[in-house]
Amino acid sequence: MAIAGAKRRVEHRYEPKGGALELLWARQPEILLDGPAGTGKSRAWGEYIYWIATTFPGARILVARKTRVSLSESWLVTWEEKVLPPGSPLLRGATRSHRESYVFPNRSVVVPAGLDSPRKLFSSEWDLIYVNEATELKEDEWESFHRGLRNHKVPWQQLGGDCNPDIPTHWINQRCIANPSRPALCRRIVSAHEDNPSITPDYLARLRSLTGVRYKRLYLGEWCAAEGQVWENYDRDIHLLTPPRLEDGRVDYAALGIQWFFASFDWGFTAPGCLQVWGACEDGTLYRVCEIYRRNELLETWARWVRELHDEFRFLAVVCDPSRNDAIVAFNRLLCPASPTGTSLGAIARGAENSKTTVKNAELSGLDIVRSWLEPGPLKKPHLYLLRDVNRHVDRALMEASQPWRTEDELPGYVYWRNAAGVLTEQTDPAVPDHGCDALRYAVWFAWERFPLAKRVTEKYKPGTLGAILGHQKVWEQTRKRAG
Repeated sequence: MAIAGAKRRVEHRYEPKGGALELLWARQPEILLDGPAGTGKSRAWGEYIYWIATTFPGARILVARKTRVSLSESWLVTWEEKVLPPGSPLLRGATRSHRESYVFPNRSVVVPAGLDSPRKLFSSEWDLIYVNEATELKEDEWESFHRGLRNHKVPWQQLGGDCNPDIPTHWINQRCIANPSRPALCRRIVSAHEDNPSITPDYLARLRSLTGVRYKRLYLGEWCAAEGQVWENYDRDIHLLTPPRLEDGRVDYAALGIQWFFASFDWGFTAPGCLQVWGACEDGTLYRVCEIYRRNELLETWARWVRELHDEFRFLAVVCDPSRNDAIVAFNRLLCPASPTGTSLGAIARGAENSKTTVKNAELSGLDIVRSWLEPGPLKKPHLYLLRDVNRHVDRALMEASQPWRTEDELPGYVYWRNAAGVLTEQTDPAVPDHGCDALRYAVWFAWERFPLAKRVTEKYKPGTLGAILGHQKVWEQTRKRAG
């Protein structure tokens, strides 16, 4: 295919359509390719990058994501398996997760990097910077890339990204919208399912089966907010944390102040099960430091994973969904045998407090306690964080089906149920995935019994918020009286 701006004609096997074709002709300084899941956004950017690298000798292209680990597990898979020709010499040497660059025969180079290694991002000059999943970034991180666009081996210097739709107020969406005070800062290109010739009817059927906000964003491609979000004070930019790491790549738990560990577990087979490992600090701050979120796994497999993780973290306890006491008993029997390193767990699995809306020792529900841990305290610091890129034994089938495959995927769509009259109730919506959210709630209940952070009462709910609508302020005031 011939592309405008090229010094010569380049024939390539890729035949772009719709938004993908529009991307290849775009020359604006900022480009966003957005659309629902499965529209070929990552492939389109990969082909565009490959064309630039092979067309303009000495071109320097940076491919970035919030963390290097997440880039290796997502876009680089598409790049190596679908864009680069089979047997390409660019694939020789280091494995995908450790590859520092792809050097072309014409001296062009593609460099993958994460924002957790910022020196790699700004220590050189680039012609094109592409950000995979741009919604993960903050706006100042996006804007900081512009200072690196100064290599000038390509006639145009460009910052681009892709994403699935998010909340309408997200900065990247607003950047693509003109307003009376300024024109749009970024050109939006919309991709559609019909742009991707490899999409299957089965995949589209799985997207249509999604519910709530995930259906609107991932199937319809709408920028929308979840209505009636349970934990409305959850903020991905605050609570989803890129952890400090040691030189060998392991998380630096000492730098986080973690003193001890425990685990929480929500049973599942046909629906996913979720095992979370939590690190607790002296002041009660909790960090999710590891997670396994999978379907179709036997109890014996979960027990083996718990034994392995216990050898690594030395759990104080494993708090489980109490709805299946028989499973807890069986779980403890499976945990009793010595692990390969000689560790015997004994009966440390126990039923968790499972109250969402009822009262335990104080008029405080499990959902309220999680909300209190998420709320920034006097030091503007919450007491609950999820560390990025700590999932193990990732369920690729869930990921490829655009289903939640980790707790942070559930949180934006975890909402209250509306009754037939359309009125919000105190019950969570049973149709939305909540396996990670349940395990999170068990963990915070367990910590609350040891760190009564409920005594650190948050500010009053602002009028119009869900807390005010559902009457949670009364709960806080009664708790304040008990706390003295």
